[in-house]
Amino acid sequence: MRIVIDASAACRPVRTGIARYTIRLVEGLAALAREETGDTLRLALRLSRWKQRALCFRPPGLPVQWFAEPLWPPWVRADLVHGTDARVPAWRGMARLATVHDAALFLFPYHASPRFRRRMERQWRRTAAVADALIADSEASRQDFARLFGYPLERIHRVPLAIDAEFRPPAPEARAAVLARHGLDGPYLLYVGELARRKNFENQVLGYAACALRSELPLVLAGPDSLGSEALSGLIVRLGLADRVRRLGYVPDADLPALYAGAAAFLFATDYEGFGMPVLEAMACGAPVVGGNRGAVPETAGGHAALVDPDTPDAIAAGIERAVAFSPAQREAARLHAGTFTWRRTVAATRAVYRLVTGK
Repeated sequence: MRIVIDASAACRPVRTGIARYTIRLVEGLAALAREETGDTLRLALRLSRWKQRALCFRPPGLPVQWFAEPLWPPWVRADLVHGTDARVPAWRGMARLATVHDAALFLFPYHASPRFRRRMERQWRRTAAVADALIADSEASRQDFARLFGYPLERIHRVPLAIDAEFRPPAPEARAAVLARHGLDGPYLLYVGELARRKNFENQVLGYAACALRSELPLVLAGPDSLGSEALSGLIVRLGLADRVRRLGYVPDADLPALYAGAAAFLFATDYEGFGMPVLEAMACGAPVVGGNRGAVPETAGGHAALVDPDTPDAIAAGIERAVAFSPAQREAARLHAGTFTWRRTVAATRAVYRLVTGK
């Protein structure tokens, strides 16, 4: 099969989330082509990313074609084009497939500006109009996209994401070295991800403030500031938590397993997730998880997290206490569950969708 992947989503300085998915998918498809399928694989990059071209993912041995819609070189033949971030070129003569990750933007209007939301709605409606099929990270995202955009549910295929093999409990000495570098010398409650309004920070911090364990567990926030994060500092001060909350800023991937493994619990009571990769990362490293009970987190957690109403700080506080009390058997069951989400499975399931869509 001749496959084109629009890998523009990986043209980023920090490759998390969708960028990581794009990279792992391309790497896995290339390996599958060498070992089994004999597929030919080509990357397509949008000219709008030209200024960031030094940041683009361009693995050795794979041809790359820059493009601007609606143009595609007629001499480059393909059976399928796959856009990894909710859009796909409307090229003729090939099947068109897009991956949709989450619909939070349309379910929670305060997650973005009205202008940005309108632009994304136009883009998603165009995707619904031109895509022959879609891939969704979770059943929650699959159902949401079908309901919001009128896309036939039977043409949306659930393919769960995965986590990297590096997410596992590190050796004690390696964990100690990372924690010492970040000035952490005891148990803590951990959050990993953007410090953004869309991550339900007000209620998560209020839940921490209401938790009886706050005197024992500082709250450690590992992630860059994003939209709405300016209100976080004021809230922390108003709640008298300035000496209980540590903000580490962006943390490199190499440090995350140790941070997860050193946490008494991982706090992720967000409004909505299309998949919830950090939930699995934390579980794989041995940290019990407090997760929101909406969107894909219950599905991803598979019964191995303390699920809470993200709108209720008292429920979040109770969830923290439940998670910290998880038994060794519960933590081990969660770790084994997380280990079933491999990129090899994601790639194989994606290739099966390609076969279904193209008939090849």
